[in-house]
Amino acid sequence: MIGRIRAEISDPETAHLSVFNTSDDEVMLAVALGIPLYACDPALSDWGSKSGSRRAFAEAGIAFPVGREDLPDLDALAEAIADLLDRPSRPRRLVVKINEGFSGDGNAVIDVADLGSCPDARQVRERLPAVLRYEAAGMDFIAYQRLFVRHGGIVEYWLDGRNKRTPSVQLRINPLGEVELISSHDQIMAGPNGQVFQGSTFPADECYARALHEPALRVGEVLRRHGGLGRFSVDFVSMLGDDGWDHQAIEINLRKGGTTMPYQMLQFLTNGRYDPGLGLFLTPVGQVRHYYATDNLVDPLYRRLIPDDLIDILVARRLHFDETRQQGVVFNLIGALSEFGKLGLVCIGDSPATARRLFEDSVATLTEEAQADRRVDR
Repeated sequence: MIGRIRAEISDPETAHLSVFNTSDDEVMLAVALGIPLYACDPALSDWGSKSGSRRAFAEAGIAFPVGREDLPDLDALAEAIADLLDRPSRPRRLVVKINEGFSGDGNAVIDVADLGSCPDARQVRERLPAVLRYEAAGMDFIAYQRLFVRHGGIVEYWLDGRNKRTPSVQLRINPLGEVELISSHDQIMAGPNGQVFQGSTFPADECYARALHEPALRVGEVLRRHGGLGRFSVDFVSMLGDDGWDHQAIEINLRKGGTTMPYQMLQFLTNGRYDPGLGLFLTPVGQVRHYYATDNLVDPLYRRLIPDDLIDILVARRLHFDETRQQGVVFNLIGALSEFGKLGLVCIGDSPATARRLFEDSVATLTEEAQADRRVDR
């Protein structure tokens, strides 16, 4: 297989390996192919952990939640929680995060009231099995404790505020060592406490998109100094206060992410670009484009459809991307449709409302078509 891949590389001097995430396996593959790996060295992966993110934010001098990082086990977690609750600014809730948690599944929330008025570390430790509220479905205390001891983790204040949002800024460090701003998004979150990534809207809200660029670039500069390379993103929690928007950095994703593919799809379809000064995406003729995207549209009904059905539905219902208008819907992950009832879609429009309407129309159409009797002789 490696020989077949190598044979497809016409000129190794102008080729590189692009991957979603990096581990020693991707490094070994790049070496075997004789081409460079355009991604961060796995030796630097700690900067993408929850603890590493907090250290990077501190080094960058940007705002991030009060908390403690580099906690090796639940005893250390209990001591950190007791210390945080002993401060004057006592929070209503705390969030515990496993260092290598993904898409929010390693998170658990604690209602401080469940810990009592002034608990010490021993009391906190005893109450942890009863007070942790897990984001991942099916998680229990024994499994969570095992993961926490394996990877370590953090605890920090749960951020509460008016009009709470979860934007993200995508960047890359190119082979010349330059930090480049790629885009900004608002994340669509789900789960018991709204911490599981489901999709995104692009660009981030114009009320604050440009304000996120500077702190994200400062994080990028920290990663550049430590040898970072390739794509990464910085996630924020943003809340509207009396003096405007307050942005707190919460996580670095040292890899491609759920927003990478939708943005690249928009870029390739329209040949447009993100204008950091405006916080908007513009086509070559200056038209503004937005999208609403998810890679996690799931309905058991969709298992009745096969990819050919999906293409027919797109064309017949006039949902497909129209190159003339440069608007419409593009589906992806369609190989999972008939087996898992799952697919992704990117809905591109000239406004956030248009993109959202395309998404809602697409979901309604798919549901309607999947409910129909499709037992036909192909």
